[in-house]
Amino acid sequence: MTHPSGLAAAVAHLHAALARHPDLSDDDRALVQGAVADLQTALQSSERAGAATPAAGASTPGTAPHDAVRRLEDVALSFEQRHPTLTALFTEVVEIARAAGV
Repeated sequence: MTHPSGLAAAVAHLHAALARHPDLSDDDRALVQGAVADLQTALQSSERAGAATPAAGASTPGTAPHDAVRRLEDVALSFEQRHPTLTALFTEVVEIARAAGV
């Protein structure tokens, strides 16, 4: 399964937003980066039909794509009050991933 370019663009946009978000704590930043890395790893693994090379920063190398999407969704919910702009970006990534069948 190849993830659509829309998902890759949404993830890139999220990374750019994180870089511009100086009030994000180191712990929050690590949480987001880990969730995004898990999603990227899960998608890459499903594309390679079982190749298990995790992306740097992935906290769970064997994460299934739907589990990685759920983790990112959980991060979005936890950020809802403190970081509404980032929450909107997380939600966008989750929606695109789900639309792609992840």
